[in-house]
Amino acid sequence: MMTTPDWRHATFGVIFPTTGELDVLQCPFFIEVQSKDSIPTEHMTNVYHYVSGQEIPGTEVHAPWTSYYAKLVNTPIAIANYGGVWFETAMQNCRLTAICPAQSELGVTHLAYQGMNYQALVYSGEPTPAKIRRQSHPPSRANSVHSQIERDDTMPERSSTAKGKRPQGTGDNPFGITDLDTTMDQPKWG
Repeated sequence: MMTTPDWRHATFGVIFPTTGELDVLQCPFFIEVQSKDSIPTEHMTNVYHYVSGQEIPGTEVHAPWTSYYAKLVNTPIAIANYGGVWFETAMQNCRLTAICPAQSELGVTHLAYQGMNYQALVYSGEPTPAKIRRQSHPPSRANSVHSQIERDDTMPERSSTAKGKRPQGTGDNPFGITDLDTTMDQPKWG
């Protein structure tokens, strides 16, 4: 009886990890660039393989590097498969890095290799730019350091006006506007 090879083996690259290594795998980690479209079609829901510089249809974006991409609305997200799990990726120092498992909004299906702790990967992942935007709030000045400073009678309001002097210039030039000679170097019009 002939068995078909597990396609997920190829996603590990040259060095095949042990079950123990898969169990403790955490994001972010370096991942090999998937330059060939080698993942079976049935495991590529909303996933397409593009070559560097190729236009990604439905967007005005060209693929920055050869990889798989999924679309979130009209925004392509670079992803790669490692052991049956799709990861959102980023290129850092010319190396592809798996940042976190692909978010459910991308519509990809995960088929984690035996021994991979998918939940630990989710918890260890770095936030994506979209998550950062959703979680960030404008800073509040209510608890600002400036609001907790007590005024002291010996503290000047502003150092440059403490003695009644007005600041001159922007600090990059020791001369003020009054030092300019208005008769020299003026262009002649007409």
